[in-house]
Amino acid sequence: MAYGSASGVAALCKHLTTQGDGAFNNDTTPTRRQVLAFLDDGSALMDAEMSQNGFSTPVTASLVTAVLDPIAEFYAAAMAESVETVRRSDWQGTSESSKPTHWMELHRGAMDRIMMERGKALSILGATRGTSLAYGLHAGGLSEDEKDTWEDDSDFIEPRFKIGMMDNKTVNW
Repeated sequence: MAYGSASGVAALCKHLTTQGDGAFNNDTTPTRRQVLAFLDDGSALMDAEMSQNGFSTPVTASLVTAVLDPIAEFYAAAMAESVETVRRSDWQGTSESSKPTHWMELHRGAMDRIMMERGKALSILGATRGTSLAYGLHAGGLSEDEKDTWEDDSDFIEPRFKIGMMDNKTVNW
């Protein structure tokens, strides 16, 4: 499921759309199909990052998608501007070539903000987690069963040091 819409990208990149209705079509650069592919790509990257932080993806909660839609549109706008920048000749100023960078910085900055503290903002808005935040963490040590197995092992070598051995108590040697 892609977040965002082609019309949202068109609102960000009005100069790339048709003059009449301000939309992407087969005659624009990029085409509507390319813009939809950019939205799919951006959404897949966002899903990967959210899933890495334990969220079930794709996210369907309406409050969360309301936040994710413009972020995906920033990504698609960066890609759309990149297509246009490559197509243009070198005579245009540097401000034109910085548009893709601008949209990508907005996309990255927004993703960084919503993923702070392992996605706390998304959790508050209603995104569900597929895995616990503690998934994969291991504090170490042995379970009681493992301890019994080790102690019952006939090849078990008694450790040289024991707890309390170095407490500096006076001991009759």
